[in-house]
Amino acid sequence: MISDKLLKCVVLLLRERRLTGQFPTYQEYVAAREASDAALRDAGINPDSKGVDMATVEGLCDEMKAARIEEFGDDDGSQRLPSVFFRTGLGAEAAITVTAPDGRISHRNPEYCATEVGGARLGNVVNELGFTCEVVPGPAVELLGNWKESDTVPWIKLAQGPKLNAGQLLMFFNHNYPAAQVEKKLKQEINDALGHDSGTDRV
Repeated sequence: MISDKLLKCVVLLLRERRLTGQFPTYQEYVAAREASDAALRDAGINPDSKGVDMATVEGLCDEMKAARIEEFGDDDGSQRLPSVFFRTGLGAEAAITVTAPDGRISHRNPEYCATEVGGARLGNVVNELGFTCEVVPGPAVELLGNWKESDTVPWIKLAQGPKLNAGQLLMFFNHNYPAAQVEKKLKQEINDALGHDSGTDRV
């Protein structure tokens, strides 16, 4: 039987510290997540399966905040983008550049440019909310003419067809909103993309 302490170590680390305002560093979060994932694998459970706390809206909110504090220090509410989740040019993945038809080069707004980690984490959360999806690559912004971007970024492709930019959805998690408000905004965005009205077909 898997240890309850190991299974919930990420929850304890993040939620208990939230009470005193002492959030962990991103390295502490990663160490806790790795310990939890290892315990799950030892028990024959896929760490990305349903029931793992970091696949929840609240878990991703906490992870985002931990990454922001680790990179920028005290969380002053300025909503700076942590490079673990957004391609700002400060992390492992280079910032996205755009080349115009005349050869001029500019940088794409990183709010449209999630990292692979960001896309994967978001995909887990969207699936956990009941929307079947997969993470697929695509341009940060739809390109017309001979404009070119330096790389693709993650998109959330819903089973019913629509695609949503992962970076734009991740921005909901970067405002220190309560998890319930983030979940409401995320579901609304997805349901709007699916063309659902206020009827019973909404998740």
